[in-house]
Amino acid sequence: MTEAFHAGVGRATITPSLTVPHAGWGAQTHLFADGVETDLWATALVLTDGREMAAVVDVDLVAVTPDDAQAVRKEVARVLGIAGEKIRVTETHNHAGPPPSTWAWMTEGTAALKRYYEQLPDRAASAALMAMKQLRPARVAVGTGESRVAVNRREKTPGGRMATGVNPNGIMDPQVFVVRIDGQEGGPLGAVVGYTMHPTTMGPTNRYISADWPGHLKRVVEGITDQGGSRMDPKQLNRRQFLKVSGATAAVAATGIEGILAARQAPAYAQGTKLHWVRWVDFIPESDVELKRQMPEASKALGAEVTLETINANDLQARITAAIQSGAGADIFNFQYNWAHLYQNAVSDVSDVAGELGKAEAGFYDVFPPSCNVNGKWLSVPHSIVGNAVAYRKSWLKDAGASAGEATGGGGAGSAAGAGDGADAVRMWSRTAAVASPAALVRPPCTSG
Repeated sequence: MTEAFHAGVGRATITPSLTVPHAGWGAQTHLFADGVETDLWATALVLTDGREMAAVVDVDLVAVTPDDAQAVRKEVARVLGIAGEKIRVTETHNHAGPPPSTWAWMTEGTAALKRYYEQLPDRAASAALMAMKQLRPARVAVGTGESRVAVNRREKTPGGRMATGVNPNGIMDPQVFVVRIDGQEGGPLGAVVGYTMHPTTMGPTNRYISADWPGHLKRVVEGITDQGGSRMDPKQLNRRQFLKVSGATAAVAATGIEGILAARQAPAYAQGTKLHWVRWVDFIPESDVELKRQMPEASKALGAEVTLETINANDLQARITAAIQSGAGADIFNFQYNWAHLYQNAVSDVSDVAGELGKAEAGFYDVFPPSCNVNGKWLSVPHSIVGNAVAYRKSWLKDAGASAGEATGGGGAGSAAGAGDGADAVRMWSRTAAVASPAALVRPPCTSG
């Protein structure tokens, strides 16, 4: 790289107001967002070799139409004093922001959406101008790695139909492509990252503006790079870092100062941390009240600031997925069913905690080991069991060669609910152990802990 090569990075916030329609999901049932989970950014990279200048403008949006991209290029070209063809406009394809300007499916908010995209060129130009003012001698390196966070979405249903879902055996592209730009004097200036994974981790039920996993990737990378090195501020030590250094803490407890010297790390417990616990809204409201009352006591006992957040059960998986893929967000989540198996590559081994609880409570119900224990490790801590009422069609069971089974509950073994117009009778019974509700510690993928 010649000494004439310079690079600069600039950024502007492009988070829309809540009057702008939200997201790009055919399955969503809401029109407007309720709040902001993370700001949306326009990030500009300006490069020059002393003769030519070029720029890349990246926005946290689902799609930029050709007309809107041209408007951005025109304004960026004006402030940089270069031709429009020297400017590339890209989007992260984030589904948790506003829809494209040309989508006319909504009945409200169209004027606000129009104004938003009218302001986008100016915001992008502001980021580009900042990048140009930050130009300094730089060097470039290129590399590749792998991540297995992505999953093939072409799932075959039992009937043979293809649907959008999860196909863990399907083809996926694990390559992570990175162009890294450092200052000549040292320290990172920026990076261009390419990875094949749809930014739809928040799901259609999400009602918050978010930059999804690409936005959290930016925040995590920028948060741990400091002049080319790794940064861990003891005052900002989070649960994931706390888990990674817990081995050092155990060594200290066992061997005192020799353990500190051997681990080459200060005790994690003494540094303090914050723990964020996300749990579903309980069927019994007083349960949530009592848990929240206990949080100050838990914080004092653990030497950590513990906060409890309760959300709708249907929103749990969207939050879990976002936390796993971004390496940020809450630390402890309420799991259900077989989620420990589903997220086994991204949660922490909590066998020590589960083991102690099992001994104290004379063991767990039989439903919990297959739900929470994966390959001999407890990946979630058993918490509770909920009984469900289940309806089934007798004709389907008959077609499958199975008996209708014994019904229990208010109707008795031989009763069935009435069915009119020739429909099948429906029986109800109560299933214990229908929902196993453990808690799991989520950690970033591709790390140990």
